[in-house]
Amino acid sequence: MRAAIRSHSVRAMAQRLSWGLADQAVSSLTNFTVSVFVARTLGAVEFGIFTLAWVTYTVLLNVSRGLATDPLVVRFSGAPDADWRSAVSRSCATALGVGATAGVVSVAAGMVMGGTLGSAFVALGLILPALLLQDAWRFAFFAAGQGRRAFGNDLVWAGALLPALLLAASAGSVFAFLLAWGGAAAVAAVFGWAQTGLLPRSSGVASWLRQQRDLGPRYLVENVSISGAAQIRMYGLGAIAGFADVGAVRGADLLLGPFIAVTMGLALVAVAEASRVLRTHPERLGVFCLGLGGVQTTGALVWGFGVLALLPHSAGAAVLGEVWPSASALLLPATLAIAGIGLSNGATAGLRALGAARRSLRCQLFAASGLVTCGLTGAAVSGASGSAWGAAIAAWCAAAVWWFQLIAGLGDHRRDAAPQGGSPVATVTGTEGGSNTMMTAPRLTIGLPVYNGEKYLAESLDTLLGQTFGDFELIISDNASTDGTEATCRRYAAMDARIRYLRQPRNIGARPNHNLLVEQARGELFKWAAHDDLYGRDLLAACVTALDEHPEAVLAHADEAIINERNQIVMHCEYTLDSDSPYAPDRLRSVLFTEGGDDEYGVIRTSALRAAKPNNSYHNSSRTFIAELALRGRFHHVPELLYFRRDHPDRGDRNPTIRALCANLDPRRAEHSTARLLTEYVWGFVGSISRAPLSNSERWRCYRHLVHWLVRSCVRRVASRSLAPIMSLGDYTEPAETAPIVAEVVEGQRRTVL
Repeated sequence: MRAAIRSHSVRAMAQRLSWGLADQAVSSLTNFTVSVFVARTLGAVEFGIFTLAWVTYTVLLNVSRGLATDPLVVRFSGAPDADWRSAVSRSCATALGVGATAGVVSVAAGMVMGGTLGSAFVALGLILPALLLQDAWRFAFFAAGQGRRAFGNDLVWAGALLPALLLAASAGSVFAFLLAWGGAAAVAAVFGWAQTGLLPRSSGVASWLRQQRDLGPRYLVENVSISGAAQIRMYGLGAIAGFADVGAVRGADLLLGPFIAVTMGLALVAVAEASRVLRTHPERLGVFCLGLGGVQTTGALVWGFGVLALLPHSAGAAVLGEVWPSASALLLPATLAIAGIGLSNGATAGLRALGAARRSLRCQLFAASGLVTCGLTGAAVSGASGSAWGAAIAAWCAAAVWWFQLIAGLGDHRRDAAPQGGSPVATVTGTEGGSNTMMTAPRLTIGLPVYNGEKYLAESLDTLLGQTFGDFELIISDNASTDGTEATCRRYAAMDARIRYLRQPRNIGARPNHNLLVEQARGELFKWAAHDDLYGRDLLAACVTALDEHPEAVLAHADEAIINERNQIVMHCEYTLDSDSPYAPDRLRSVLFTEGGDDEYGVIRTSALRAAKPNNSYHNSSRTFIAELALRGRFHHVPELLYFRRDHPDRGDRNPTIRALCANLDPRRAEHSTARLLTEYVWGFVGSISRAPLSNSERWRCYRHLVHWLVRSCVRRVASRSLAPIMSLGDYTEPAETAPIVAEVVEGQRRTVL
């Protein structure tokens, strides 16, 4: 059975890789065709000008990928369809925004420069939005494992390019060729909308950039540093040796173009595949990366030496025209440079999968500085030839650094994954200013907001840090506590490297403090934890396993009981919501008409949390927040008592009025009337329905349920009934002596099914 599963997974990986190669082959063929047309039609000097516009485009492409598509691939590869669609609309809008902004700057720069070079940059500015949006669609498809659709999109681009190039050839200018190239990309970008039914959502750009701020800026610097270094090298070469030498370097790259297409095709899916390997068989990640890099290095050497030995002079001249003699002289160093880059690519995929952004950033900065230094030094010594040999030396030095960092990153990952539970004092590791020093991204993030919680905080932390599932980070956000909370947090952070302690300079309110933790999360899964609750030792393991076994679910939760300040059970909570229904309107109907459920404290897919609107602070806002999550996917119920919600006299939600309750969530709510707080509550359901990824029939069915709920229960009755669970706190009967039961569940000595 294991062999069959492994064989199936290998075949699936091979299929995804083959679509990546096929797609990149088409994409590279279109770019190759444009370059060949320009080289043969316009000559060496204008081809050099075209190359300068080209390398500028590659820099901007890497800006777009760093901010938009790289975080998409890292965080949403294999995600549920609803999460993927929401992320794609915001990611593509970000790419389109980068293209539009850079396009305006490029047009303005071109108008200032004037001449042939200026017209080239004007054309580049006009086509940038289409080029970057089309590229974003491709990465979106590969994140979803839909390489066939990316391949189809690039076929449309290639089909539109041929007639456009013929028109450009008749015009005979760099401006015309660039417009032809970008115009064909615009056709493919529109086709991407037809393939997905999604439009880039400009309103989601700010939230996308905010939510990906832990990855986006680092990937942006990584991408721009190396492409910017290539651009500086080309600009410097042009200034030192002339545009013809720039064209010669580009010509050598074109001769290696078919193999470069292979490496780029592998890069499209390499990070997603490495992430899958890390998730399923982490011990095989190093072997996967070595194989990936080794194949590319070997292939580059075979292809380059094959071209050197077998390509006739006449064939080269037929392809590149007058650029051929100077380009062919650079084939050997260009081949060695591509081989070194191929070896680095294997390590790059591994570090990206590990989420070791700091390590990969160091490598990329080293590679970029080496390319500029060696490339320009070589250009000053011996023109295009010296620059090509300098680039080859820099590539192999960078490969050594990449692999050194990957080996270190794999070691970090093994050490972080080793402790599975235990007492918080059992692992003593160093911290940086009280911050978590984990280099790799954990599977799960636990977010614990706290304000003046010293009485119960230590006991709660013990139960979280003693979980049988240990691959998590624990972020504590202290909302400017005035008691001993800070001292407790710092003491635990010094004892366990999984803890990251944040302290707010002022009290920002309970709800903003909760939402801040989601923005800080690095794990693919997320769980809010209360500072005064207790957690069964197997809670996280049970919920994570449930989500792994049910990929259609966005949340997993266990049974709960309410305990008092003496850890005695005062009430068992029966879960009555139909949140596991496969039909989204039924899940919403259950949320509307059924009381009970503490789902926001379950384990939630981070992608679903970030796709939903953050939890608000109006009356009963948690209910509308849960409704939106329920519309995005099913909840899985683990039928075991593993969660103990504490009720005690100091709880912040022990307040008799709606305004006071909302002001506790966010102090700004103190100025809002009860009518507004109730109206926002009702309107919150409308927003949840409108944002959810539903079909038209499902959406209308949800609106029908909402209208039925409003008709059945007027706002006053809804408010009264919603307050009932809060108002009844402390009205329990005298508890039995159940503290030993709670202790046994917390310590993992008892499994209780309600």
